[in-house]
Amino acid sequence: MSKMSEETRHSLIELGTACVITLAVFLLSFTSQYERLELLSLDARFNLRPLIKTNPDVATIDIDDRALKEEGRWQDWTRDKHAEVIDVIRRGHGALLGFDVYFSEESEKVLHPEDVARVQTIEEIEAAFRDYDGELAEAARKAGSVFWGATFILKEQSSSPERAPDSTYTELAWKSLEALMNAGYCLSAEKSKVIQMIEATAPQALPIPRLVETARGVGFAQVLLETDGVVRKYPTFIRCDAPSQAGSGETCLFPSIALAMACDYFQVPIENIRMKMGEYVEIPNASMPDGSRKNVRIPVNARGEMIINWAGDYKDAFRHFPYSSLPRLAEQHTLEEMKRFLSAQDSSIFREPGRLLATVYEAFPDERQFATYVAYLYGAHWYETLIQEGAVDSFGPELFGQLFGLSETDDPILYESQKEVFENVRLNHAMLRLFSEKPSASLLEAAVMLNISEEDAEDSYVVVKELLVKGGPTASDRPLFFASPIVVDGKTISLGDLSGGVFFYGLTAAGTHDLNPMPFSPRYPMVGALANVFNTIVTEQFIVNLEGYWRLPLFLAVGLFAGYILSSRTTIRGSLFTILFLIAYLLLAYWLFASRGVWIDVVGPAGIILVTDAAIVWYKFSTAEKKRKFIKSAFEHYMNPKVVDQIAKNPEMLGLGGKEMVLTAFFSDVAGFTTISEQLTPHELVELLNEYLTAMTDIVFKYDGLLDKYEGDAIMAVFGAPIHFPDHATKACYASLEMQAELKRLREKWKSENRPELRARIGLNTGAMIVGNMGSRTRFDYTVMGDSVNLASRLEGVNKQYSTEIMISEFTLEHCKSDVVVREVDLIRVKGKTAPVRIYEVLGRADDGLPEELKKAVEYYMRGLGAYRSQQWQAGIEEFRRVLEMRPDDGPSLTYLKRCNEYIAAPPPEDWDGVYVMTTK
Repeated sequence: MSKMSEETRHSLIELGTACVITLAVFLLSFTSQYERLELLSLDARFNLRPLIKTNPDVATIDIDDRALKEEGRWQDWTRDKHAEVIDVIRRGHGALLGFDVYFSEESEKVLHPEDVARVQTIEEIEAAFRDYDGELAEAARKAGSVFWGATFILKEQSSSPERAPDSTYTELAWKSLEALMNAGYCLSAEKSKVIQMIEATAPQALPIPRLVETARGVGFAQVLLETDGVVRKYPTFIRCDAPSQAGSGETCLFPSIALAMACDYFQVPIENIRMKMGEYVEIPNASMPDGSRKNVRIPVNARGEMIINWAGDYKDAFRHFPYSSLPRLAEQHTLEEMKRFLSAQDSSIFREPGRLLATVYEAFPDERQFATYVAYLYGAHWYETLIQEGAVDSFGPELFGQLFGLSETDDPILYESQKEVFENVRLNHAMLRLFSEKPSASLLEAAVMLNISEEDAEDSYVVVKELLVKGGPTASDRPLFFASPIVVDGKTISLGDLSGGVFFYGLTAAGTHDLNPMPFSPRYPMVGALANVFNTIVTEQFIVNLEGYWRLPLFLAVGLFAGYILSSRTTIRGSLFTILFLIAYLLLAYWLFASRGVWIDVVGPAGIILVTDAAIVWYKFSTAEKKRKFIKSAFEHYMNPKVVDQIAKNPEMLGLGGKEMVLTAFFSDVAGFTTISEQLTPHELVELLNEYLTAMTDIVFKYDGLLDKYEGDAIMAVFGAPIHFPDHATKACYASLEMQAELKRLREKWKSENRPELRARIGLNTGAMIVGNMGSRTRFDYTVMGDSVNLASRLEGVNKQYSTEIMISEFTLEHCKSDVVVREVDLIRVKGKTAPVRIYEVLGRADDGLPEELKKAVEYYMRGLGAYRSQQWQAGIEEFRRVLEMRPDDGPSLTYLKRCNEYIAAPPPEDWDGVYVMTTK
């Protein structure tokens, strides 16, 4: 058997081995064990990538451990507490509020013990009963922003035998379902088109009808766990066959609450949604924040599930408002509003408590606790007055009796609250006086001097500092009674922080059932899952899983490539390249996920690569494979396809050395690139530079130029090699003109994107130069060298002296004088050379001509240049000024105008020949 046949046989065996391993791994990919491993790899990608962007409006309201400690057991909460949350969000101008709390049963009306003593007649008793459902419904109606959550009994999660839908619906559930359908909160669909969608056998917790009537929307809020118990996907819809009473047995699709809220956010009715199971759920004509409209497509699987693009661990993503902070925000806001209102009234109102109460009630009729707030401000007013007069310095029963006509035992709650009001006013006055007299005092010093805790001093200083900054308290700031600052996660918040927010309200307390594993945490509050789903949709940061039909082609590509790498290299090098291939694949999988939201399998391809490597290495060793194989990569040094073709036909060109040819050398550089680079991040700089270099290089290739190299922002190219063409100078000029035109277009684009606008200078020279492969025997480059090349580089730099863009030498002009329009710029002697060179600025193509204005300006300029060389300085000045009247930024004219003035002041020597000597390269 020949040597070639032996190598071919080995290669075929090794590739065949790779194919067998690939098919085996593909079959294993349908097992639950494989799925679990792949899901773990997905979790790793979530944890490794940077945090994604989040919509700043998204926030949660957390029923946390503190809320349960202060308000009591969760099962004992009455619905007025939730109504208060809705009311605070409304007053704070929140946009949307989604409930991950369920109200599937009607609550009983309750007479509170403290109200019993206040009623005397049957009518008063009836009126005293609290209708918590009514309060919750009314709060939702006023807000107009509430989305109620719902849950369903899912067929796949139910352990009981499947029952007919009609038998599972209670009367109240049916009424709720009917209300949902009548309100348009669910969609009707042909069962055959959504047969694979997640199916519910019955509703588990639908909002009661009177709440449905006040809702802005309703959606299910339950989560589904993966096979390993982790939450990664979320259904966009749940299918539920309605009972005959509700809809003649039709199939209803109930949206997730996050999807329903996203549709509202995009100003698209839920019934406008289009879907194609296994591909997408589309929100058509969605209104975007910038005012534009577009179709938003959510990638889904055949079950209608989307992948949640988790933004991070719970505390790392979105704003979080503890439940306990909301009443305090409302109280703080109400107190400030009442203070401003009362500051505009006559102070005599505080001498008539009855008129004070009536006036405030008329201004704040909806405030349930207005009497409490009036008591605060009434007491604060008199405490401040007495403190300023020096009449009192402490609070006691006597002062309380004077103001309220009560003893301490008559109303101990009021007494204690007024004591706190007094201390608040007294402390704020003392702090204001202290820091007015001693601005440099520390909080610790203030605490010691006033005999208070450092924490109390800090709370008061937050307010006092603001008063001092604006020059002292105004009438609207008095009395100096302020609610304690509300600090959440180290940041002081106010009711204004709720404005425009999209809120999800639910349990986060450690002892509750609503905690599940997710990629970032083993116990994550599921109200955060709703926020993440909503954020995924409105920011369009979707994750697409390339599964199904994509898996086999992907596995085959990986397996065959791994087999090719191993079969075409020695054992050690093959294994090394395979490891690099594995690393490259893992990096690709990570990059696709982190940057493009694409989830490709990692476990399968990694298994294919590793097992294939092990199998082929064993095969190579077992067959005593000893010969090394060498891969020649000469073509990687050439970027122009014509170079590749030339070398492919003439392999001898790969040898070292070169030959002399008359060519046109090209150099370009970005003006002020160092300054620009300091304004950008490395990523932004690379992105901008790549866009610039790509555009410029494409033009070089368009005119048959050969890209020699990049040096940072500089481009070196040559025209006329390796395949020679006689009009290389013309093509170099044409390419330069087109580059400047393309740069002008790019600058407009960059300006619109608020990015730096690049300007490039180009230098061309034509002459004899050495062209060929230069370097060592193991590493070489195809390039040009010689004085003619150096002159092109110098001319690029000369542009800066004259504020020009394209500079050519007289030698280049000799080859293209009939093809381009130029004007002579100067006669210069470059540094290191004795012979002067006449240089020209390229203005355009000859067949395009010049605009009349430019043509006239060039005429004046040439007159001025003639006068300059005749040492007629004043005549030259007049001609150059004419040019500048037409083109104020004409660089050569400005240069010669300056020279003429200098020579008038200090004439040149008698042997002056008009040559300008360049002192720099």
